[in-house]
Amino acid sequence: MATINIGPCGCCAVEPPVTTGCCPDNPIPRTITAEGVVTGCAECDGSGSASAVYVDGETYPTWDVDVTVCSRTYSIRLVCNPTPDGSPDWAAWMTDTDPDCDLGLPYEGSFLSSACGPLEVEFIWSVSGCCGNNEDLPLLTVTWTE
Repeated sequence: MATINIGPCGCCAVEPPVTTGCCPDNPIPRTITAEGVVTGCAECDGSGSASAVYVDGETYPTWDVDVTVCSRTYSIRLVCNPTPDGSPDWAAWMTDTDPDCDLGLPYEGSFLSSACGPLEVEFIWSVSGCCGNNEDLPLLTVTWTE
């Protein structure tokens, strides 16, 4: 059983939000929601969501999540990553999934969109190796939100 520390005020301690260069005026919570949606897959079209958790100690602000869609789990890392010219930009990599997907990991996602206040970041991956078909273009879209 987990124990929750309650401070002298009678409330639970909450970690402060994360300030990033990607949303400088809108600090981001340490836990955000990631929703994955698979489309165009012969085996299964579907969706699933999970909590993405902030990773302490990384060079750049980073959140990790394991999203399960249609019985397959995709481990994905979202990073506020500076570009070569130093401006902040979002990046996302699939770091693990079922071995039979044969995706060549880590597998960088294609950026679709982002917004701040409230946070919304969206990336997409082709997952044809996970779907048992190559005729259609099966896609995994992941959207992170506050």
